[in-house]
Order: sequence, then structure tokens, then C-alpha cells
Amino acid sequence: MVSDALMQLQASTTSTSTAHSSGLLLPKSTMLHPFYAVFNYSAAQQASGSGVWTFGVSVSYDNGNTWYADFEAPDEAITLSGTAQAGEFSIPILITRRDLVLPGVIADSTHAVQIRADAVLSGSPVTPTVTWSVTCQPGRV
Repeated sequence: MVSDALMQLQASTTSTSTAHSSGLLLPKSTMLHPFYAVFNYSAAQQASGSGVWTFGVSVSYDNGNTWYADFEAPDEAITLSGTAQAGEFSIPILITRRDLVLPGVIADSTHAVQIRADAVLSGSPVTPTVTWSVTCQPGRV
């Protein structure tokens, strides 16, 4: 894939608790084809306890005021252990006209649609950590 086709949603960062990227502004339109948020992670581990990292993409239809966890990857959850884990997976994202007319959604000419990446830590781990990054790429090039 041509690197110019990629948008960075989250630069490589190390998290020790639930974290979110900054919002990425999307065009004020609907999509014909999905694009993909590609998650890369490494050094996912804990000293002890029982922790799980889950990743997803939240959408804001009102310029970043309210966030909806619309795209999640529960099947890609990382159950932490003392051994570091690494991997990659992608989540398809599609914003449709139907999404933009849902009750309570303010997706008009003055409110921009944004997405953000989420890394959510659950359980009771001791010294949890994960290094993660996210790029977005089109479904077609």
C-alpha cells in the first residue's frame, strides 16, 4: 500500500490505563466504502493480576462533544499475562447517511464528524502496559 494513502489516528504511545487518541476530522459526507483502522500493539503485559485491553474506534457526530463507541473489536481483546504480547488487527469503519440522521445526532453543516481510537483497560492488573498505534487506510486504493 502506498504510504500516502494512510492517515495516522494515533502515533505510537505507551499506555498504562484507558486512553483515547485525539479526534480526527472526517469530511462532512457519507462514505461509499468502509475504511479501516489498523491497530498495532506490542509490549502488552502486566506484572500480576487479571487485565484485558480492548480496542475500538469512537465516533462523534457533534464536533467532539459526545463520543459513541460505534466500532469495537471484542474478539481481538488482549488478556494480559507476564509475557509481552504483540500483534495487528483492523476494524472496518463506515459512516452512512442513516448514521447521520439518528435521533440525538447533530451532523449538520456546523458540526463535523470525528473519530478517535480507544484503548480500554479492564480488570484488576498490576502494572499493566501496552504500546499501540493506529493508522487509517481506505478499503480501496
